[in-house]
Amino acid sequence: MTKFRTTKLSSHGFTTIPLFWFVQADEEQRESTESALNKVVDRLIEENPEVDRKQVVGVPWLRNYTGSLADVSDTVRGFEMGEGHVLGIDAQSLEDESLLVLHCVNEKEPEVGRADRQEAVGVLLKKDLFKYTLAEAFDGRPWTRISIPAESPDLAVKDDDDQYILPSHIPSDTNLQEDKIVLFSLIQLTDEEISELKQDMGDTTNEITIYNWPHETPASQAETYNIFQCVKPDVLMSGGQTFVMFIDATHISGPERAPVVVVACESASEGVNDGPRFSRLELMRYKHIYLRAERAQQVKALWPLIWHPPKRGGSKHLSSKTTPAPPIDWNSPVMRYHSNFIAKPGVATCATGAMSPEYVVYLLCPITPEELRTLQNMLVTENGDVPQILELDIVPREARTEQEAETSEEPSSDSITPLDPLLEFFDTPAYRAVADPPSTFVFLDNDALDNLLSGASDNPSVPLATIYQHFHRDKMIAVEEPAYQYANIVIEEGLNSTLANLDVGNMWFWELVGCYSDGMDVAFWPEYRGSMTREMLDIEWSWS
Repeated sequence: MTKFRTTKLSSHGFTTIPLFWFVQADEEQRESTESALNKVVDRLIEENPEVDRKQVVGVPWLRNYTGSLADVSDTVRGFEMGEGHVLGIDAQSLEDESLLVLHCVNEKEPEVGRADRQEAVGVLLKKDLFKYTLAEAFDGRPWTRISIPAESPDLAVKDDDDQYILPSHIPSDTNLQEDKIVLFSLIQLTDEEISELKQDMGDTTNEITIYNWPHETPASQAETYNIFQCVKPDVLMSGGQTFVMFIDATHISGPERAPVVVVACESASEGVNDGPRFSRLELMRYKHIYLRAERAQQVKALWPLIWHPPKRGGSKHLSSKTTPAPPIDWNSPVMRYHSNFIAKPGVATCATGAMSPEYVVYLLCPITPEELRTLQNMLVTENGDVPQILELDIVPREARTEQEAETSEEPSSDSITPLDPLLEFFDTPAYRAVADPPSTFVFLDNDALDNLLSGASDNPSVPLATIYQHFHRDKMIAVEEPAYQYANIVIEEGLNSTLANLDVGNMWFWELVGCYSDGMDVAFWPEYRGSMTREMLDIEWSWS
């Protein structure tokens, strides 16, 4: 297993003793072992009636290999809130009828010991076990300490170690200054468009500079982020925000093309990248810029605010009250430009900060900037924003291939689902250094891209995935996440509704699939493939 994906203890209360299996065993063997251990509990209570009665409840090993000491170590380190006390069975336990004792107390190094069944069960019956070390808990009774491997350090990403270089059409020494208004076009503007924009900005003396994008193909997300980092002012706005002005358009060609001013904002966290892993990952979520359209008439009023922000807290974006805003024209190019997020290249994590996206989309295949804008127009949320689209390039872009229908509903160890490449990416050290996999997301592979970009469907859909939590036993003493559920959800009618219902947790995913899709499937993490099947999951397949 990976240390990021261990079996977690649930709130099992004080009436059970969890028994974690680290070796595969059939149901009969597990029940026989648990029955024998519960007889040990009965015997110990007879000897000491003051001991509270507890029931040994097993947590089976569902992975496709035999657990090692490293797996035991990862499990005990992965207990929520840093505390847990459980029994364990490994391969040696089956040979000599010993038991492992996994003991973890918050802010202390976890301990693992081995003892015979009676001694091990006796320790787990001890009251207030969190007050003791294992040696104190065994209290002179025979046991063997097992040295667990030291926790391996997490791969960390150094801040500000990237070098950004301006494209050749922008002078290499360009840097925003307060006394000179400069904008950077992300599309190739005509002379007429430049003239019209400057007129709208009130530029009568050629005081505003616009660096025009020199290519017919618009700037990519990576190129936009690169320009921002090269030219952004050295001064941070209140709340740690920095701004750069671009020119862009929702539609690159045709009668709907209408270039607008776009203000890009980067929010900086006040945290320091030297704390616990979750703190470092939270900082990585600030590695993005947020783009929103503004009226060209506001450029002169907004420009000074980059260096002299208004003295008020809670600002979510650069704004000015110096010029009264006209009534909102919902059909104007500014209102039709969809706000969006661009992540730092190589940092595939969902944005946070003053603004954050409603959901994230993983692009598994490379696409062109034009195709990206087409997708953005199709994935507009109810609020008029675009979800954060992360370009991964982990699968080659290929034309659609017709595959034979699957004859079996049970995935084999070598089965391939559309999600497998993404799951492999999630487990790379480079990704784990910057993020943990989200619980819910949209992913676009070759087939999904073909379906969307071809325009063949009047009611297009996208594959939506959400984590599956597998609870153990009726008492729900433990939980693990062996797979993602996924289904094609229609965009217009079902995507926002499905996301909202998953967020509040008032419906199962399979229930939503029954409303907005024609079927669902699961993709198991590598260590569960072959040992788990979809029939083992608590899912009403007939409903979906």
